[in-house]
Amino acid sequence: MTASSPGCSPAGTPSARNRTFVQDRITAEGAEVWRLLQDGAKVYVCGDGNRMAPGVRAAFRAIHARHTGGDDAGAEQWWQNLVAEGRYVEDVHTSK
Repeated sequence: MTASSPGCSPAGTPSARNRTFVQDRITAEGAEVWRLLQDGAKVYVCGDGNRMAPGVRAAFRAIHARHTGGDDAGAEQWWQNLVAEGRYVEDVHTSK
């Protein structure tokens, strides 16, 4: 991953011409994301809680399943453990 600062690799807000969503980047760089998580990385997710945050959660669970051969329940438990350990933190907003 290309980082703008040490240990941080943000995915920017999509422009009208070039839409790159956070969950798409996580999926595309899944092997590197998995390696970083195995090395103890922390994840901070900020932004839209209606669409982006659920997509990011799903991308992380899919990475777990892909790299462990596990099922959805195992991926959910793994993600919940990341949250409980403070290694996955969301600061999201929702609107109606």
